[in-house]
Amino acid sequence: DATMAVANDAVYYGPPANLPDGAVTLDGSSWAPAGQVGMQYRASDRLQVGAAWTSPVTHSAASNVAARAVHPVLGMVLPADGDVTLDLTIPQQLLLGAAWRTPRGTLLTAGASWQDWSSLGEATLRLPSQASPMFPAGLNDTWGASLGLRQPVGRTWDVTTGLGYESSPAPSAGVPAYFPVGEQWRIAAGVERTFSDDLRLRLMLSVLEQGDTKVVQTTHPVPLPGIGPLTGTYENSRAYMLGVAADFAL
Repeated sequence: DATMAVANDAVYYGPPANLPDGAVTLDGSSWAPAGQVGMQYRASDRLQVGAAWTSPVTHSAASNVAARAVHPVLGMVLPADGDVTLDLTIPQQLLLGAAWRTPRGTLLTAGASWQDWSSLGEATLRLPSQASPMFPAGLNDTWGASLGLRQPVGRTWDVTTGLGYESSPAPSAGVPAYFPVGEQWRIAAGVERTFSDDLRLRLMLSVLEQGDTKVVQTTHPVPLPGIGPLTGTYENSRAYMLGVAADFAL
């Protein structure tokens, strides 16, 4: 789902003048198959290594375009049947990891990842009369790394913490305003309580810190007069995620 505000007071529209802003909404959905394959090798009683690959997922989502309170001239520019198609590929990814358990029971983990964001950068919005790229400058593949620790405290409690990094998919030319993604750092911590062999409760907090994201958008996938070029920066952003989980064994 996407909604865009559109100015109706542009001079080149002509009369009627001084109309308030309108809006154009796109909504659609798509289903597609996906797959994952992985392997794990136990090098010793204390060391395990593994790898996993997730397949790319290709979507062709038919979407409906609906205009609300737009200038009559603009209404004639929109597709007559109201339908557009968004073609995109969810990136494939490769994950590598290793886990080492110390004689005292502490678990240390390390991971590395790669994601094929350049495939998403080829996304296209197809209208009845034209096709427009969603990311004119494309996107870059990303890589990431992570470290984790799990420490038993007594017989029933465990404390966990982790640190992760992921490079930015944004090219040097910038990204559109609707994709404000940049370099990311993730910090996480949690506690676990084991009540029995069949029940375990977990509480987790994650913090995602994202660097500045350069926005340069001189064209728009939907050719709407009244939407000017956008330039600027999404400054440092932060997200907090709190999770509560229960594990049951039946």
